[in-house]
Amino acid sequence: MRSALEDEPTSSELGTGERSLRRILHCIPNMLNGGSQHQLVLLAREQAEAGIDVHVALLHSGPHAERLASVGAQLHWISSGVNHDPRLLWRLVRLVRRIEPDVVQSWLTQMDVLAAAATRLTNTPWILSERSSGPFYRFSLKNQTRAWLARHADAVVANSTGGDDYWRTRLPARVPRHVVSNAVSLAAIEDAPRAASESIGLAPGFKMVLHVGRFSPEKNIPVLVGALEEAAGRVPMVAYLCGDGTHEADARRLVAHPVLQERVARR
Repeated sequence: MRSALEDEPTSSELGTGERSLRRILHCIPNMLNGGSQHQLVLLAREQAEAGIDVHVALLHSGPHAERLASVGAQLHWISSGVNHDPRLLWRLVRLVRRIEPDVVQSWLTQMDVLAAAATRLTNTPWILSERSSGPFYRFSLKNQTRAWLARHADAVVANSTGGDDYWRTRLPARVPRHVVSNAVSLAAIEDAPRAASESIGLAPGFKMVLHVGRFSPEKNIPVLVGALEEAAGRVPMVAYLCGDGTHEADARRLVAHPVLQERVARR
């Protein structure tokens, strides 16, 4: 694996003190097909291989749950099946007290809020993972609450400068901020079977453009489609847009443009 993991800040840099990291509890709502879930699998594998006792608190399962367990993480289910069950906080507090992690790292908004409260109640260091950027966070009570709670984090780690910019004016100077790019498993890419160009509809001499990600506002799909329209008139090409999300229908309407109809495949 390449990677950004090699640039991961040390435990002391993340505000957890000078002690070495022995046990960590990650908190994430689910293990669905998302970038955060994939990154957690890669990070948990590296941490487990480094001898760290890795635990993960989950509300729901998903396709990546089995992968997460296979890399050495211990999974803990704290949900009753209802996302806004007030007992979730107390279940997380009990879990933190039972396993006594050196640090809790939260992923995605719901678990950011729960982890913030649980770590304050248990006096446990807390790291918030920022996986998006400002345009994603529209004004809402939930997002305002998350931003206020983050003022008590021991560190905020973003995977992009855009994500870091979101927190630049929202956090007091005493909260360290770090940018750690997403990890990429080069071994997995090298081991993946190669598809023949004919099998994916790529004619000789054509270029391929591949987009993999959520169909959601912060991914700027309209900008991508506009660029594809311009490129399609200049270069022989086929584009593949792979993913799902709340704005999938909008993405399909955009690529229905006459210039792109035969040049863009949706998966």
